[in-house]
Amino acid sequence: MKNIPPLDLGKMLDLQPGLQVLDVRSPAEFEGSHALQARNVPLDRLIPRVLYGKGLLSGDDPVYLLCQSGGHAKKATEKFAEDGFNHGVVVEGGMGLLLARLP
Repeated sequence: MKNIPPLDLGKMLDLQPGLQVLDVRSPAEFEGSHALQARNVPLDRLIPRVLYGKGLLSGDDPVYLLCQSGGHAKKATEKFAEDGFNHGVVVEGGMGLLLARLP
């Protein structure tokens, strides 16, 4: 499983706004606050092979996974691996740390 600190993701998003970011929290949590580039796909509805099959995720690029604290993002990487994709990258500490570290 790959991990990235929130500050690194924030810097990367400034330089590459097209990065693939999935927020696996509930729609209500997502509405409360989220990274602008993030797409909301709740963990209980996450099926990576379907997202790739529909063209909602592309190629071999990393998919940065966000949740509130990091636990659900870790479970999301397991779903990616089960579907044969090792592209999931957990944002350590989740949205709480990402928001706290953005300028």
